[in-house]
Amino acid sequence: MKQKIVLIFGILFLIGFVLLLIGSSFIFISMAVVTGPDGYIASEKGTFSIETYALSSQDITIDKNIFIPNYLQWLAPEDGILVKLMGSSQNTSKEIFMGLGSANDVQNYLDNIEHEEAIYYHWRISSTAVSLELDGASYHTGDSPLKAPAEETFWLLSGQGSLVTLSTAMQSGTYRLVFMNADGSSQIDADLVLAARFPFMERTALLMLVVGIVLGIIGVYLVYFRYVKKK
Repeated sequence: MKQKIVLIFGILFLIGFVLLLIGSSFIFISMAVVTGPDGYIASEKGTFSIETYALSSQDITIDKNIFIPNYLQWLAPEDGILVKLMGSSQNTSKEIFMGLGSANDVQNYLDNIEHEEAIYYHWRISSTAVSLELDGASYHTGDSPLKAPAEETFWLLSGQGSLVTLSTAMQSGTYRLVFMNADGSSQIDADLVLAARFPFMERTALLMLVVGIVLGIIGVYLVYFRYVKKK
């Protein structure tokens, strides 16, 4: 009987210790790399300057099944992965426009507009920061926009100003991100910061932490009150 109690204690303590270690490690790492009070993990500022009327990303295909395990697919979108895009104008005399739309809608919109498509870029990762750097873009001929980009109705998310922030819960689909001057003029000088938050991972880590502590307490109880105290 004593051996069984010790064995049960050992198993519970081991499981509890592992869960406690994983949960506390994730929380510690999150606290170490989070750059804002809102809990988002953000990249360093990326800077770009182009002479055309718009800069678009390539098609961005998102499949949330890749990032969220099957057993968590029941989560509401806002509990899955949250994404935030923050753009700012380097030119104090101009406001920027930033819009996110379906890839097809954006492609149709840009067909007749002189623009550049970012195709050469990379992530620079260091021990303290992550940054997105634009190395080159593909030039597409066209004319100037017929009206200001904010007047278009196909945008899923959009904003304009000297500082623009777009926030959304990650949904599966194919999208494109577009930068323009708010008045539709050429020569865009802007900065971009990408940020993300993972509520489901935060809650999983907290659950691991709590379960680890509870299992540890149960293990100590079994040994002390059922074994040591009776000895």
